Amino acid sequence: SPAEVSFGELTICASGVMRESDIEKLSREITLRNTGDVPLNIEAIIKPGGSKSTVHIVAPASSPFVLNPGAIQNVMVAMTTPIDSSIDHVVASIEFTIRRPDSVCSPEVLTIPLSARIKRLKYEFLQDSVSALVNCAAQPVKLYATLRNEGNSSTIFRLSLDGSPSFSIVDSLAEITLAPGQ
Repeated sequence: SPAEVSFGELTICASGVMRESDIEKLSREITLRNTGDVPLNIEAIIKPGGSKSTVHIVAPASSPFVLNPGAIQNVMVAMTTPIDSSIDHVVASIEFTIRRPDSVCSPEVLTIPLSARIKRLKYEFLQDSVSALVNCAAQPVKLYATLRNEGNSSTIFRLSLDGSPSFSIVDSLAEITLAPGQ
């Protein structure tokens, strides 16, 4: 169990990596239980596989493995970042080939679909930094920065200003929500 594994919607930064606070969303557990009376040899592979696959088996460390009668084996699958910018939906499967050691039955294949929707955050600072040289006798100076959301979902920007208490953010906006294209 489960019969299907969904990672849901994953928010990925423009660089293809995931925010540190969301890393736990990258892994899922599948539980295999041997309800029979003979040990089972189980081989697990991800399809499509290969070095470009975004989904990998992370536990158990080796495959095939033996699942004894009455035993449970948890299989951990995880998505790896960075995720290529061309990927907006992940569709894969984990395939378990189950063999009895006595070869009485033909091998069984259990396929569990894996999926995820990728939501990319793309934003651009149109100015690398905001700075000015101001002397004590100068009149107040206003500096401007422009934010643009080039992603496909609304993005919340939390604004802060570090440094001297003499500086402040005009209009006291602590947070700005930008819709896509805004």
